[in-house]
Amino acid sequence: MKTNVLFLLLCIGFAIACGDDEESGCSGESCGDVTENIIGSWSDGFGNVTFNSDGTGLASDMSFFVQEYDSIEYKTFTWNPCTEDNCVEVNWNFTQSMGPIFAVGIDYTAEENFCNCIILTDVFTNRVTLKRQ
Repeated sequence: MKTNVLFLLLCIGFAIACGDDEESGCSGESCGDVTENIIGSWSDGFGNVTFNSDGTGLASDMSFFVQEYDSIEYKTFTWNPCTEDNCVEVNWNFTQSMGPIFAVGIDYTAEENFCNCIILTDVFTNRVTLKRQ
């Protein structure tokens, strides 16, 4: 009986610890289309990222938006609206001295779009929270 009670308490504790209780930390005023709201400088929890109005962008060291290929970090990118609503496509061009080898583009859908905070999810279900700087 003692073992069953301990096992039950362990299961309850595990269920509580693993619950999907994640708070986004986003709140405030909704800010229209994400492709307009995203312009500016943001913290992504790992580093900083800037989305410029001309469709270019720059990420700091360790940012979620830094991509790596062949031991080279690519911190610059281009971005544009997706064909779907509330979606931003980010593109990285992986280059060598002979010119571009290939490009990678990832669509990010805005789960939440507040003036001071945006939550983006990609097709692989990776999620990033951007907080305005």
